[in-house]
Parts: sequence; structure tokens; C-alpha cells
Amino acid sequence: MNNRSIKQNYIKYVLTIVFCCVSIVGCSAKGIESSLKKGTDIVIRDQKFTSEFDFTKLVKSKLITPNRKHGVVNSNIVFIDCMFNGVKAFKQESEKMFTIEFAKNLIFHHCAFNSSTDLSYIQVNGDFSMLECEVAGTFSMNNAWFKGKSSSFTSVKFLDKVKAVNCQFDNRTSFLKAEFEQSASFQKSVFKGKSLMNGITFHKYAGFDKVIFANGVTFDKSIFKKDALFNNTTFMVEASFNGAQLSSTTSFSEALFLCKTSFKECNLADNLTLEQVSFSVDIPVLK
Repeated sequence: MNNRSIKQNYIKYVLTIVFCCVSIVGCSAKGIESSLKKGTDIVIRDQKFTSEFDFTKLVKSKLITPNRKHGVVNSNIVFIDCMFNGVKAFKQESEKMFTIEFAKNLIFHHCAFNSSTDLSYIQVNGDFSMLECEVAGTFSMNNAWFKGKSSSFTSVKFLDKVKAVNCQFDNRTSFLKAEFEQSASFQKSVFKGKSLMNGITFHKYAGFDKVIFANGVTFDKSIFKKDALFNNTTFMVEASFNGAQLSSTTSFSEALFLCKTSFKECNLADNLTLEQVSFSVDIPVLK
């Protein structure tokens, strides 16, 4: 299946979710808070939020540890063609942090994020999607846990830094044709499902140190314009970098490739580090 077909399937999937959600609420904080409290499904279209959209204020939270308050959203939530001036699902106050769990689906389709987005420590039990969004501020989702059938960041344009350290993706994950204008950090994250990283453009540093790809990953035709680091990274199933361009410092030091690995027509930088790398099957041809 080619990238276009995969992308079309994701769009059809999101639209199916949208039409299954029967409640369209007003964009006032009070109206949204009321729907979240009732667990009513929410669809919001063509709305501009001038204030920060803060789930930690809209959802009632309970103290689950001495230093952590946790809120649960029981609604399917879909935003289509919306504009945000900041989105927050995590808050740190002194020694106490506030975290949010989404029991169902959380969908953003063709939305604009004009300020910072903080989804650190979120737990999404349903599906997560940010199809064709543009993110202008820093995007943080450190320690996030995606538990549904799929997580999609397809065709997202990140204009600022992306922090996705120590995340867990239990599902099929797509960053197809995403674009990272600034640094992207994925260190220590775990991708349990198939990971689709085809056609990504990394304009700055791309960090995948100590990442585990447990069910295969494809970076076919992705472009790494600056440093690309895969030190101590584990590729448990097939790893593919066919047609990828790695133009600057590239390091696979102590990386572990447990199955077939392919670098066909891959443009590798002269500054390539393979110290103590391990290939359990045939050593790929690196040109």
C-alpha cells in the first residue's frame, strides 16, 4: 500500500469517527465543561479559541498520589478546522502535577495550533489523530501513553521544537509526510505497533536514541538535513531506510537490528558512525 492510500484510509477513518459523534456543542468553556462532565461526545468545527484551551481546568481531577492529580475525559472529542491559542493537558504547580486521561478518541483534523501545546503525561485509551495540522509553538508530549488502535500525526507541520521523550505507542503509529522545522526528540520512546515514518522531513536535529521499534519501522524517502541519532536504538522487526537522505552526522552506535534491514538507494552522510552496531541477520549494503 503506498503513502497516498494509507493517508486516504486515515482520513476516511477520522471522518467515520466524526459522523458517529452525535453531539455538536458551542465553543464556550462552560458548554464544553458541561459536556465533558456528562461524558457527552463532542464535535467542534470551524472555531477559533482566543484563550488557551486547558483540559486541566475543564476536567475535574482527583488526587491519586501525594504529588499528582489526575482527571479523566469520558467523551469522544473531535476538532475540525479549529484554531487554538495554546492547548494544555498537563500542568505543574510547585511539587504537584495535573495529568489528563482520555478514555475514548481524541481527534484534531486540519487544525492550527498558534502557541505552545503541552500533552505531557496524557493517556489516550482510544485513537489519537492530528491529521494535517500546523503547530506553531513548542509541542510537548513527554511521557505520553497512546493505547488505542492507532496514533496519527500524518502530514503535520511542526514549526517549533517537538519533545516526545519516553512516550509509549501501543498501536500503529504514523508520521507520514510530517515536517519538523526545528529539533525533534523521541529518546527512550517505545513504538509497539508498526511505525510509519515515510516521507518525513527533519530540518534540524532528529533524536531517536534508546528508542524501541518493536513491530517494524519504515523511514523510506525521509529527509534528515541535520544530525540523525539512533544510538542504542532497538529495531526488533524489519527496519527500512530505502530512498532516505541522511545529509549530516548520522549515528547508529550500539544500535541493535534483530531482523531484515534495508538501505536501498539511501543517501548516507560521510560522517556515519556504526560503532558496536549489531545486525542479527544479513549486514545491509550501506552506500
